[in-house]
Amino acid sequence: MKIINTSTTPFQGGDGTFGVSYHLLSGDGEMLGHDNPRNYFHDQVEPGKERFVDLSILAPAVEGQYLIEIDIVWEGITWFKDKGNPTSIVNLNVSNDNR
Repeated sequence: MKIINTSTTPFQGGDGTFGVSYHLLSGDGEMLGHDNPRNYFHDQVEPGKERFVDLSILAPAVEGQYLIEIDIVWEGITWFKDKGNPTSIVNLNVSNDNR
């Protein structure tokens, strides 16, 4: 996924300070899991610059329709969503059909 730093502060890389993660929501938007694994930025992202970052999603064990809300985290400080930053929402369909 592409991360664009639209702030005036560099996003530190390589030290577990800034990363991308997700919130797991039910299909109707109810929060099911707020704090999930992160992929931290390897390199610093300067203001106005962009980086592509991998994000691993752990699918729920229960079949159904879910929403994945992708967010940036500043460890120990805040989730960017809580500061008004827009997030991205992705539909997730979990099926145990092994055909």
